Amino acid sequence: MELIQQEAESGRGLLFMQEQIEVLKKCIAKLSSREKKILRLRYERNLTFEGIAEQFGFSMQAAYKAVSRIHAGLARCVNLTLRLRGLR
Repeated sequence: MELIQQEAESGRGLLFMQEQIEVLKKCIAKLSSREKKILRLRYERNLTFEGIAEQFGFSMQAAYKAVSRIHAGLARCVNLTLRLRGLR
């Protein structure tokens, strides 16, 4: 019986995770082209903050802050969207 309950809970967890991914993709789509480029450099090309700073011509600290702001904005967007859908 416990195993069945665990399977059901993991299925709900998987559906929720899929919903989160869908919402995150929509939130990323709302970013500016500059913000999207910063994320691509960081996560697709695995650039360091120093590398991002060189690409944009600003300090490493500014690159770190830019990524942090983007993360915070995405977190707000995802959380708000999930709340509005009644999933949080």
